[in-house]
Amino acid sequence: MENRTARAELKPRKESYWSKISPGCLIGYYRARTTPTGTWFAKFRPVGAAPGVTFKAEKLGAADDQMRQFLI
Repeated sequence: MENRTARAELKPRKESYWSKISPGCLIGYYRARTTPTGTWFAKFRPVGAAPGVTFKAEKLGAADDQMRQFLI
């Protein structure tokens, strides 16, 4: 998930791909079959939460999967 090339190799699926950032904090990437770009998500467990408490997820925004041409 670190760069466009790596994300392009991920297969679209129902569940996001998750990477652990720190205990109780994950970054996720979702790639749908119907769109050319993916979406970033954050998932976290509140500090001090009891075991079994579910993660909270938030949509962060669109990934920069498509190369853009910039005009100079």
